[in-house]
Amino acid sequence: MAEQTQKKTSLFKHLMLLIFTFGVYRLIWIARTTRFLNKGTLKKRDPIMCAGLSFFIPFYNLYWAYRTGLAIDTLSEKKDGFISMAGLAVLLCFACPFASDVYLQGKINELDAETDFSQYYAADLRSSKVGVVKYIVLSAITLGIYRFVRIYKLTNALNSSNYAEPRVAKKCVVLSIFVPFYSAYWVYKSVLIVDSILPNYRIATTSMVITAFGGSLFAELLLQDRVNYIADAQNGD
Repeated sequence: MAEQTQKKTSLFKHLMLLIFTFGVYRLIWIARTTRFLNKGTLKKRDPIMCAGLSFFIPFYNLYWAYRTGLAIDTLSEKKDGFISMAGLAVLLCFACPFASDVYLQGKINELDAETDFSQYYAADLRSSKVGVVKYIVLSAITLGIYRFVRIYKLTNALNSSNYAEPRVAKKCVVLSIFVPFYSAYWVYKSVLIVDSILPNYRIATTSMVITAFGGSLFAELLLQDRVNYIADAQNGD
């Protein structure tokens, strides 16, 4: 299990500190919360910069609340009905920053402090990055053979995700060659895994629409774009 990085905080204590420290505690809390949530999100934020921008740029607080809500949404299995945590956090922050702060702290308290955050992005896709233009060119000049190489490699890479039901890469390649519509199914299954790794970017529905109209290559490019995004984040770019 991951080392516990943030203890639960009583909401009453949290509110009192927000009020009676004249905002000093809030800056510390923003930095600490940002650092804590960096453990489970792909796009990292600098805790000190977040605290500084929150102090000097009032409207930055709305953006910080939104990004923090997204991060908690990503890590939490519980959803707040028709509105995301990010959306509600922004509304509360617009009405009263303290209300948003208490709400976000309450959601953080619900997270298991000993969660191994690495499980959320277990698939290591750093070696799977390929430029979209290169993908198209190599697929064209190899008469589609490169596509099957990509299917093999990406299947193996996605199998390392905790969200994936392992698929036999060689079997996926063979079925893609001999069963025309299997390629669309492979893309869809792969996209579901990527969506699980990166839940704030839903591409499964888009991929289904594209493949339904016979555009499986375009769906593959959409999938590859998301894989590249994750690979960049894992590389720290």
